[in-house]
Amino acid sequence: MTISVIIGIEKNEKFSFFTLCQLFFSRIPAEIGGIALNLCALSSWLDDLRFLHINLDLKIPQIVVVILSAVIIISVFLKCCVNPVHVITELKKPKECGSYGALLMAASLTSSKASCISIEVSKCLVYTAASLQLLMVVWYLCWCYFVRSPPVPYWFPATVGVGMISIAGSKVGISRSFQLACFFLAALLCVVEWLWITARLYSSDRNAPAPSQFVHAAPVSLVALAFMAVFTKEISAPMPSRYYYHIAGHALFVWSTMAAFITMYFGWRRRGILRQFIRPASKRFVHQEWAALTFPLVATSTYALLYTGQIIVPYNSHRSVSGTAVTVWASMLAVLCVLVVFPIDVFYFCGLPLWLKEGLPAVPVLPPIDCLQEPVETRTEERKASFG
Repeated sequence: MTISVIIGIEKNEKFSFFTLCQLFFSRIPAEIGGIALNLCALSSWLDDLRFLHINLDLKIPQIVVVILSAVIIISVFLKCCVNPVHVITELKKPKECGSYGALLMAASLTSSKASCISIEVSKCLVYTAASLQLLMVVWYLCWCYFVRSPPVPYWFPATVGVGMISIAGSKVGISRSFQLACFFLAALLCVVEWLWITARLYSSDRNAPAPSQFVHAAPVSLVALAFMAVFTKEISAPMPSRYYYHIAGHALFVWSTMAAFITMYFGWRRRGILRQFIRPASKRFVHQEWAALTFPLVATSTYALLYTGQIIVPYNSHRSVSGTAVTVWASMLAVLCVLVVFPIDVFYFCGLPLWLKEGLPAVPVLPPIDCLQEPVETRTEERKASFG
């Protein structure tokens, strides 16, 4: 099957092979960066299921999701090479640019998985991805300021996403000072942006009326995971230093859980517009923007698993009522990941060939406020007519 058939070009239309490739890669959605991110995160999540005493050999699924993530990253890299003008255009759109931030997070984490092949190559790839992430932070904040784009949840991957550098770096042994710098930068950006965006989402349902609002749950969990990656040794250290790290671990768990419930509340308020992103069966159900739901759920579940396995259980806190509640919460999140994230990933890959052929589906939008209210003049005239 030729590329021209895949992307729906008529046989009598003359296109060069390079033009066909440009059209083909331009139809790869920017949001696929979120799928790549959740796939490589699922590899760690599958490994952390051991904290729930799930003793299964999950090596093959871990390898599969990492390979799929790497394939997506390579595909987007080819997209940058074949059609750079299209990519530059997307980088100038804050929403699409945020998805590229998620892709760079995926690149950092996936690069760290290559340590089983060569630690030096893996470390080099992590440093490269980290450099691109830091450049993305500068570009994104400066560009959003220039175009006066207000903060919304899709800001997080391109900014707070630098916390992934600490997670990936801890796996390959990059400079600890660099890990700490990235962690504290991510924590600072998270506090400022999360509070600001929470206020904006609460103030109006017209702010982030799309599945991208679910990204609001991700930054706190990402910072919590970066904390665990950087300070795991200190958490298991003797008192008194362990005491302070445990306080931080508890606080991050409370905050990440609170962020999850707040995000669910915002989703419930926007349920009307979110229904419009559910496509019919013939269109494979999933809109490309549902990629935004995957990583936040995986990250929240992963931190709950780590919190249970590295803070609650080792010190027999799981025997208390609160410890039992934490274990139940971690188990519920794990089940939710299986029921939500896996189907979205499957339907996403099923719908991708259709998008490459027909183009990306339109993004539903809320009608303008003026259309929701009847003009005063019209109501006045109708009132007069009703009285004769």
